[in-house]
Order: sequence, then C-alpha cells, then structure tokens
Amino acid sequence: MDAGEVQPYSWTGMMNMADAMAATAFNAAERTRKDDNVDLTAKATWRPDEHLAIEFGAAQKTRSPNLYERYAWGRGNMSTSMTNMTGDGAGYVGDIGLEPEVARSLAATLNWSDGEEHGRALRLSGWVSKVDDYIDADRIGTLNDGLPILQFANHEAELYGIEASGAMPVWQSEMGHTRLTGTLSWSRGTNEDTGDNLYNIAPLQGVFALENKKGVWTQALEVELVDEKDRVNALRQELETPGYVLVNLRVGGDVGRFTVNASIENLLDQDYDLPLGGIAFGDYKYEGRAGPFRQVAGPGRSVNLGVSVAF
Repeated sequence: MDAGEVQPYSWTGMMNMADAMAATAFNAAERTRKDDNVDLTAKATWRPDEHLAIEFGAAQKTRSPNLYERYAWGRGNMSTSMTNMTGDGAGYVGDIGLEPEVARSLAATLNWSDGEEHGRALRLSGWVSKVDDYIDADRIGTLNDGLPILQFANHEAELYGIEASGAMPVWQSEMGHTRLTGTLSWSRGTNEDTGDNLYNIAPLQGVFALENKKGVWTQALEVELVDEKDRVNALRQELETPGYVLVNLRVGGDVGRFTVNASIENLLDQDYDLPLGGIAFGDYKYEGRAGPFRQVAGPGRSVNLGVSVAF
C-alpha cells in the first residue's frame, strides 16, 4: 500500500486548522506499507460409523487494514464524519502504523444423521478465536453533536460461539414429507485490552420451521426468534435492542429449468429493531441532530417473489 501527499480544503482559517495540521503530519510520514500475511488451515475428520462424523479444525487468518483504516487522515468534524463503515454515527481517523490483524481459531463440529432422506439430523459446532492486533478503535475527540471521534487502533480480542442445527420428521402421508427444522447460534466478542464488548456481535438467535415437501414443491412455516441485545460496545455508544419473534411463510420448487420462490416475511407485521442495524442516522439528521438515538428498524411485512432459470 502507498499514498501520495494530501491537502485539506484550505491551509488557512480556524475551521480548517485540524485538517491542515493533520495533512502536514500525514505528508511528513512514511506512507508506504508492505504486509507479509500467512493464512493456514488444517482439518481432520473422524468417522466412527456411517452416521456420525466429528471434525476438528485449526486456522490462522490474516487481514490487512483497508485504505480507510490506514489512510483516512482528516481530523476535523466534517472530514472524520465522512469516514464511517459501521453505522454508529462516529467520525473515524486512520492510522498509518496499523498492523494486520491475525486470528488464530479452533473449531469442532459433530455431524450426525440417521441416513434417511427425510430423516433425523443434528449438527453441533463450537469455535474460539484469539485475534492479535484486532483492528478496533480508540476515542480521540468528540464531534459537535456529541458523537465520538475514533481512531482505528490495534488491540487484542477474543471471540467464541456455538451453532446448532437439526431436523426431525413429523409425519409422512399422501400430502408429502413433513419435518421440523431448526438452527440456533450464539456468540461473544471482547476487547481484551479494554474489557469492552466488541461492536456488532449478534445476540442469541434461532430459526425454527415446520417444513413440508411434496414432489418438487417445498412449503414452510418459519418462526424466527432473536434475544435481546444487552451486551453492547460502550466506545461506540451501541444501543441495546429488545428481543422479538417473526413469522414467515415460504414456498418454492423446481419446474423444469425454472426455480420459483415466494415468501411472506414478517407475516404479523411486527415492529422491531435490527440488533446489527446501527443507529438510524438519517432520522437523527432529519430531526436536527437532536437525540435520543434510535436503532434502525427491521422491515415490516413484505411479499417476495423470485424466478430463476438455468440454461
């Protein structure tokens, strides 16, 4: 990576002083960076019988800072607020000295099925990741409306979680094969240097469905449950969100070369907040940048139709 010299909107005037000083410092710095990144993955599978498989995995994954994280140099209110990829309303400043983040992970998965086409199945997974030089942020100032100015910074972090999915037949008749399916996921993330929760970590959530399949058609009544999000990132003033339940209807099938899918999502038109949606910054600006902040709302009832063709 490299970057040329930069300039503020103006080199003079009190309003441009922060950016002018930042541009001078940026131009004086060594801006060329070269990262030598190594990714490794190892996986082993043990099959004690034809119905059970146990997988073990270890990996190292590396991510270099992106252009904003390294080279966003402005420190004024306007220039910092134009650098935001996270939906938290904060202003961001880059850091040329950022190191690539290196995640070292361990995972294990148990995969069982009874071998029947529409039979019982269970999949359990657990994982943990230790991240060296995780690219988080530190607070270095405050915008005029009270939101923070943050600078990207390396920290140590830990993430872990579990996932489960399964299926169980309910009945079989001339109406087709009917079964219950479900998925469940839970995760946590912590900045080990500050003790703060990592930003935008999903709460406990699950999707359970009563699914019927006959011929080429599959119909499902789906219930989506999301727990309250009460572990939030204090640095970014992340909002807590209440739990909610959504009901969806789905139908789909293959007709010759065509695949047809239709759904009614949020059938009961439930009002809810997206746990990972960030603040509704458009509403905040429209209301004159006067609090309180609100979370981005989830979509209401929607009817969706999709058709695809293979050729």
